Amino acid sequence: MRAPVLGGGPAAQDAALREANAFCAQQGLVFVPVQMGPSGNPYSSYGPLNFTATFRCLTANDPAAIRTRQN
Repeated sequence: MRAPVLGGGPAAQDAALREANAFCAQQGLVFVPVQMGPSGNPYSSYGPLNFTATFRCLTANDPAAIRTRQN
């Protein structure tokens, strides 16, 4: 979650994806998203301020990781 003054939803998305990537990289693995998207109140005047990412950390030669890089 990021406050509107700190960039709101887009900043939350950037932070979540950077942290997920770093988490996988620390283990020598590749970030592969499973499900992700904005969350929070979509009717807020600022839009959703949260971002949720479900992901897996896979080896670079895993077929799912290869498919993700190709898309």
